[in-house]
Amino acid sequence: MNDREKEEQLQKLLEKEYLYYCNVLIFTQEENDTFRAHGSINDVTTVMKKKKIILACIDDIEPTLAPLKNYWNVQSDHLGSYSGEIKKLLALLGNTLKEILSLDEANRAMFNEYLLKISRDSKKLSV
Repeated sequence: MNDREKEEQLQKLLEKEYLYYCNVLIFTQEENDTFRAHGSINDVTTVMKKKKIILACIDDIEPTLAPLKNYWNVQSDHLGSYSGEIKKLLALLGNTLKEILSLDEANRAMFNEYLLKISRDSKKLSV
């Protein structure tokens, strides 16, 4: 595979990965909204299952994507016809991942609060 073909394949896979992560962000936001609305744990786990499916899709493309990312990282010029779009996609991916991580952190904190509440409630029942 020549450099142009590698860049083309990298761009296509990054686009796919970006769309997957956009869906992860949507589900992470849905999870956050469910916690904030004091939804049931079943509602939260349903969203988590959807997110898990999308993360599995990302895992599926990673073996093909990783060597292309490594190739891109060692390239010094990035002057190919796909370079500009690849840079944009990498920036979009970075921003999307930051949003996901921020929401995940908030979701984890709310989940821990939920577990503490259940623990306190069960102790009250046993007394």
